[in-house]
Amino acid sequence: MDVNYYLHREQVERMRASTASTIEAEQAHRRLADLYRARLVAYRTPPGAIELTVR
Repeated sequence: MDVNYYLHREQVERMRASTASTIEAEQAHRRLADLYRARLVAYRTPPGAIELTVR
């Protein structure tokens, strides 16, 4: 899949989360955005590299 697609979809889901009318919808959109972010990280991480995540 194209990297730009993942970037776009992540941004759209974050915008939808910010305007969601219920907490459930907000959480669902944030989860989707996080899944797209994970795809981007996996795509950009070279095989065998160690990914450190700080939250």
